[in-house]
Amino acid sequence: MVDAERAVRWNRFSRARFRLEVKNYQIHELIGPLSRFYPALCFVNAELCLDDGTVLSAFAHRGRVTTWGLPERRSAAQWERAARAHEVKNIEDAYEDDDVREDAEFGMLEEALSHWDRRVRSALSRATPGAARRRPAMPRQTRAVRRR
Repeated sequence: MVDAERAVRWNRFSRARFRLEVKNYQIHELIGPLSRFYPALCFVNAELCLDDGTVLSAFAHRGRVTTWGLPERRSAAQWERAARAHEVKNIEDAYEDDDVREDAEFGMLEEALSHWDRRVRSALSRATPGAARRRPAMPRQTRAVRRR
């Protein structure tokens, strides 16, 4: 399955989001080479392993890839947040509830994607002509001259 959202403004830049569902393939292995061919873009990916519930996130820019795993305590926090939102008291029951699962997984993927926001802004700011902050013009220095 492939799902694409409209490109939206993100800070001074634009962001396009895609959702892919694949089996037995890790997308972060694809975005590294892809980013080499599109050096003006940053690629960020988050993957949920359905076997063990872990979330792996990757950032790719100019052929370099860095990965990061969502810590277990953050995954647990997303499950607890989703369970509270659906008024499920027992966390074991929450794991079996499809609505809670969908919200928890969405929250984990969103958190894993947002982990890279600062790095993406930094990379794009360096790569965008004129994006560097210009120093304000210095006021002209005046010198007092005493008249005799």
